[in-house]
Amino acid sequence: MRAEISVVIQDPQGGPASYVIRCDAGEASARGSAQIDAADACRALARPAVQNRLVRGPSPEQVCTQVYGGPQTAMLSGTLDGQSVSTVVTRDDGCGIGDWDNLLKDILLPVSRGPR
Repeated sequence: MRAEISVVIQDPQGGPASYVIRCDAGEASARGSAQIDAADACRALARPAVQNRLVRGPSPEQVCTQVYGGPQTAMLSGTLDGQSVSTVVTRDDGCGIGDWDNLLKDILLPVSRGPR
């Protein structure tokens, strides 16, 4: 799997963070303003459900609970196995909270930057 994903996090409670994850033929690296485990991030990016959500975006048919999870926003962009990635994940509703947990929490987010 090959990937180069830029992650920009806006968090009014903790300030912004940005970093780039690179995965190529078993090599993993991450650089930027946050410390993450690049190997864990690349393993997460290799999961079909994560790839599907990042490349295709959220399903237009999903029904979301109206539960507010916090003010955090993450913008992800780049390429994943030659496909373009451009998506925003918020915690505005149940679907966004689910995306945040499945795509970001403890995987693509630095552990200290997870939602409180």
